[in-house]
Amino acid sequence: MLLRNNIAFDLDSTLVDLTTVFNTVLDEMFPGHRKLNVDSFQIHTEPALTNKEIWWVFYEVFPRVKDLKPFPGAIETLEKLYQYTGDPISIITARPMNFATETYRLVHRIMGSIPYSLHITQDSREKIKYLHGIDYFVDDRRRTAIELAENGKHVYLVDRPWNQELPDLSPKVFHSITRIAEVEALKPIIEWFIRNEGEPSL
Repeated sequence: MLLRNNIAFDLDSTLVDLTTVFNTVLDEMFPGHRKLNVDSFQIHTEPALTNKEIWWVFYEVFPRVKDLKPFPGAIETLEKLYQYTGDPISIITARPMNFATETYRLVHRIMGSIPYSLHITQDSREKIKYLHGIDYFVDDRRRTAIELAENGKHVYLVDRPWNQELPDLSPKVFHSITRIAEVEALKPIIEWFIRNEGEPSL
């Protein structure tokens, strides 16, 4: 008997490499500007760009559906999850709604024959609304991980330059966030945490 899928996934910088395309577009639009790896979710460049200019880069990145690639092993991990549960893979992403068509095209391309459900929200704080009945979430954003952990979810935080530092957290929240190198790190334990209650360890 196939089992219920109990985990959902963020898209950008979790399943899909957004940084490589962002840096390419940044160089095309603003030659000589270098993106800095900082310990925050904000993007800083040298020389500095305004937030509006940075969003111009993102507005050029989102339509480049064919250039945005999944991280190695990510899709194979989702495929294994689907094989165990028979449930569509749940993807929840925060993106501007005017790029909804491009987002659906991207997810459809990378997922291939794997069934999925896709929820797009303009605010990452709304992701919790789509996690009813789902206990686990995989994300790259520090703030999202903390907010979901505070609401009783267990978050796998994919290791990225912008989420290295975590603030002082309560023991409950701290133990509800597990750092992983990439999504494929979940592959060896998928059967375990789908079949059993409790929390697997990596």
